[in-house]
Amino acid sequence: MKLAGGGTFPNLTQDTIRNFEIPFPEHRRKIAAILSAYDDLIENNLRRIKILEEMAQNLYREWFVKFRFPGHQHVRFIDSPLGRIPEGWEVKRLDQVALFQNNGTDAGEHLSDHVYMPIDCISKRSLAICEIKSWKEAQSSLHLFDEGDILFGAMRPYFHKVVVAPFKGVTRKTCFVFKSVLPECHAFTALTLFQDSTVSFANSHSKGATIPYAVWPQSMDGMPVVFPSIKLVKRFEDAVGPMIARIGTMFFQNTNLRRTRDLLLPKLISGEVDVSELDIAISEEAIA
Repeated sequence: MKLAGGGTFPNLTQDTIRNFEIPFPEHRRKIAAILSAYDDLIENNLRRIKILEEMAQNLYREWFVKFRFPGHQHVRFIDSPLGRIPEGWEVKRLDQVALFQNNGTDAGEHLSDHVYMPIDCISKRSLAICEIKSWKEAQSSLHLFDEGDILFGAMRPYFHKVVVAPFKGVTRKTCFVFKSVLPECHAFTALTLFQDSTVSFANSHSKGATIPYAVWPQSMDGMPVVFPSIKLVKRFEDAVGPMIARIGTMFFQNTNLRRTRDLLLPKLISGEVDVSELDIAISEEAIA
């Protein structure tokens, strides 16, 4: 009441309240700094994932859409069903580039060494996975996939959910599962499926009014694709393949960081893990 102003009706002003000094124990500051360090590492990985995605997409567009690939100045262009394309390239069907997988399975203990990744675990317009679930949650309409397979969100395809799996697992039939026709075409196949044009084609050929589903046989499988020379595809694989692999690695890193942070938090708060004697640099951001 000593800080309250006013005569008949004493009151505290906002400025007075903002100037209150509240003691904050030193060990709490250290706890905040530790947790903030975990969050910073996670955010840093997310930024790196974004940069890698942009690099991979930009290279694909430069080489295979704008045709500004290495040595393009010395290549003749010829007519094709899709317009002028470099000589030595050809127009193929999508099913000649991406192999549709139909490896259905039932729920059960045999999935115990698999990760469950339904469509809601796939980020929109990103090659990164946002989360994974326990195999025990996989109950019906299931499809197996292998590490490196490409998952394409078939339910409501306009959500643009396409990802390269960094592990073997199981998904639902709301996702298509693809393999590349050739190992050296893996990055090219993944980025082809990721393109806006592919997603738009799938959406425009989908079935269902309330919940549209993409259709593969006699529909999306026939989408025309400009296919470059094998030499250029291999060069693209050498450049972009490691980027895709790195995105998958950083997903595991972030998963481990989040798990460790969440396990550590209650132990730090309860005092089970004592940080009072640790020499930890504390910034204002860590306690803000």
